[in-house]
Amino acid sequence: MRSKMPIQNPCNGHPSEQLEYPQSIPFAMFEGHERQCKRNHGGQTLQVIAERGGFGPDEALAVLEDRAWSHIPAQLSINLLNVAVREWEVWTPSEK
Repeated sequence: MRSKMPIQNPCNGHPSEQLEYPQSIPFAMFEGHERQCKRNHGGQTLQVIAERGGFGPDEALAVLEDRAWSHIPAQLSINLLNVAVREWEVWTPSEK
């Protein structure tokens, strides 16, 4: 199993719109969200999404929140994704 889910550039690589965003997030965050991934991405599994380059920040949020995808402005989706990762890290026992 992968340890990280890639996160795609929310600005599609446009240099004038570069934002700081997480390059990847823990794959384990998606545990229990496979069904929503398939619903949102035409039947593709989490593994397939990862192999194809991962999610955009707003796509990752939709899967993690078990809801249909809807556009969220790039900076807001990055901020919300960063919060979700921090909360997950706080509430998930680390494997040390």
